[in-house]
Amino acid sequence: MVLRSVTINNYKSYAVETTINCSKLNVLAGTNSSGKTSFIESLLILGQLRDVNFFNGHLKKLGDISNLKNKQLSSNEINFIYKFDDRDFNLSINDINPSKINEDEFNLIYLAAERIGIQDSYPKNRNEKLFDADGTGLISLLFERKDDKSFIKDNMSLFTKDNPVFTEFENLYFFENDPEEQIKLSLQGKKYVDYTNENGAFLNIVNMWFQELTGYTVEIRQMSSQLLQLIYQKDGYEFEPQHVGTGITFILFQLIALMATPKDYIVIIENPEIHLHPSLQSRLMYFYRWISNEERQIFIETHSDHIFNVAKYFKFRKDNCIVNFFKIEEIKSVEHGTLNTVVIKEVQLDSEGNILDYPDGLFDQYLIDNSRFYKEVFKENGLGRGSLGKS
Repeated sequence: MVLRSVTINNYKSYAVETTINCSKLNVLAGTNSSGKTSFIESLLILGQLRDVNFFNGHLKKLGDISNLKNKQLSSNEINFIYKFDDRDFNLSINDINPSKINEDEFNLIYLAAERIGIQDSYPKNRNEKLFDADGTGLISLLFERKDDKSFIKDNMSLFTKDNPVFTEFENLYFFENDPEEQIKLSLQGKKYVDYTNENGAFLNIVNMWFQELTGYTVEIRQMSSQLLQLIYQKDGYEFEPQHVGTGITFILFQLIALMATPKDYIVIIENPEIHLHPSLQSRLMYFYRWISNEERQIFIETHSDHIFNVAKYFKFRKDNCIVNFFKIEEIKSVEHGTLNTVVIKEVQLDSEGNILDYPDGLFDQYLIDNSRFYKEVFKENGLGRGSLGKS
């Protein structure tokens, strides 16, 4: 079940009915306070419908309904329309108790921007949910599943040899159950997975990507009946997490979160680029595409032009990826006069890869800053633009 679009009306900065198209892999871009978080909240509401109060549930507490309605409108009703590939779901909310409108359940996981970082130890026990929005429970989840080998069988298409990820990352494991081919691969020093070998254990699949992205592998050790410890390994040496940089642990959390999430789930990750070098930001996108191809739908809220550039590449290749750019604009309404509201522009490319109708603010700061810099360079050296690059 794939969410194809969400329509929002009278929720926070969405003063008029606005539709956001969705795909398997979704990148949400835009300036601060442009409606991205409000869109994410529309998804979180969907994931909290079974909570006692779905505006203040287990994923996020949004507050009182009166504070969630658009301030420019007099209407008391907030409307959401969720279109899936197999059905539509409408949600209209006014000043009545929202706990009275709980009939459907949707599977959704959320990793918020404010999440736990490096710790000396992590709790071994977790609640009944997979993990909390701040990442609490992820290490416990990894410990529970570290020897489980069902991930291969449940996600077989991710490991077939024709998956494009194996041309982009040659050290990843593909599926091979032919004994003769297995011997050849072993003689070549190449790793593979089947339904029984150790490479197919959940921790080893996590480490497959973790090592490809960071150069490290991770081991998880039980310190006591209540506590777990992470140990990173590289080139035969062991390192505690606080000695390898925060970004390495943040990468690990994302790998665990997405691989532990079952099929037919919506996964939301805010600011995945936190603490990551640009090259890691870009490479992480290939992991997102890989895991989204097996019935998981991913929404990424980001300010990273590196993530955006890879998303453009996916879009040009006609992979299932959408980039939506959010912006607040002033519009004229016959009924309400002048309104400030969210305007969504879905990024489109021409046959040469150029962005059509390039909107202001869409990862253009590099060009703006570079233009200002070289203008000053030319001025200081008495050069015209034609002198650029001449010795």
